Amino acid sequence: MLNRLRSKYLWLATLLIILVSAAGAQQPQLQRRSTYKLHPGDQLTVQFTYTPDLNQPVTIQPDGYIVLNPTGPVLIGGKTVDQATAIIQQAASTRLKDPVVSLVLTDFQKPYIVVSGQVQTPMRYDMREPTTALRAIMMAGGITKTGKEKQVVVFHDMDGDTPQVRVLNLKDVGKDTIFEHDMALSSGDIVFVPRTKVSRAQDVAQLAATFGLYLNAATYLIIH
Repeated sequence: MLNRLRSKYLWLATLLIILVSAAGAQQPQLQRRSTYKLHPGDQLTVQFTYTPDLNQPVTIQPDGYIVLNPTGPVLIGGKTVDQATAIIQQAASTRLKDPVVSLVLTDFQKPYIVVSGQVQTPMRYDMREPTTALRAIMMAGGITKTGKEKQVVVFHDMDGDTPQVRVLNLKDVGKDTIFEHDMALSSGDIVFVPRTKVSRAQDVAQLAATFGLYLNAATYLIIH
């Protein structure tokens, strides 16, 4: 038991030293904070600059649509605020002359990630700052003795325009090259450490289904 605890803390200490020493190299990537994408349940105020009487609060419905007085249903779920603004403005132009639209996000889903599988504390974590798969695993206390460090599965941007699943090799925590296999995360991403080997697309598809996710032709799959 004592040896197991020592191994766990040695793993975390080694990883922390590497992260600190490589912070300079990783900083440019982490500074590029991903743009928030709108989700069902998010609340916004739609403002029409030249026709303020049309200003209205809206809530994104489960299917991603909002309903506006001058346009009717508009699909903005999964879009950024800038993209949604352009979509609403284009829709409104069929009823209004040269409308100028702005959106105010009043309540939204707080950014989060999920770390699951063979880690010390599998759970949902608030994403308070840009992070990577490796740091997410650190937040969860590290990989357990039964976890496959060479087979860390990341479900990334699954509800977005560029969904992808990557299987990362995070085995050699004592080597600087580990960062070549790490990746930046977005809100809603799932990091999963399996107990058994993941080597085929079918394995990934079955794993995705356990999280209520389904792969399609647009899903980019990378297995190292």
